[in-house]
Amino acid sequence: MSEHERIAVMFHEALSSATSDYSAGLAAEQAQFAAHRVEDELIRMQADIERLLLITEGLWKVLKEEHGYDDDELVRRVLEVDLKDGKIDGKVASQKPGDCPHCDRPLSQDRRYCLYCGEPTPIELFSR
Repeated sequence: MSEHERIAVMFHEALSSATSDYSAGLAAEQAQFAAHRVEDELIRMQADIERLLLITEGLWKVLKEEHGYDDDELVRRVLEVDLKDGKIDGKVASQKPGDCPHCDRPLSQDRRYCLYCGEPTPIELFSR
């Protein structure tokens, strides 16, 4: 191998290594950015959960004091809601939207109006 060929090979190897290092660095930077986004979302979700727990506890306190419910009644009601999907697993299964009250045709879960008659779909406060 000539000196010129040897230098060309060394240059190519150095260039390949630099490109590989740059790609790895870029991939690491993108992964770090994605991890920070996930961490931020987790912090927001934890704050939402804490807020919902406070609201729930406050509402339960009102029901106990104003209407005389007790903790056994709450447990019974929670289990009743949990069993709607046939199993006690701490989850509520998603529900199908049902039929339009105006034309009795199936409603789409993602639309605010019936596809068939154009009437607004009923608002389900606890739908999932």
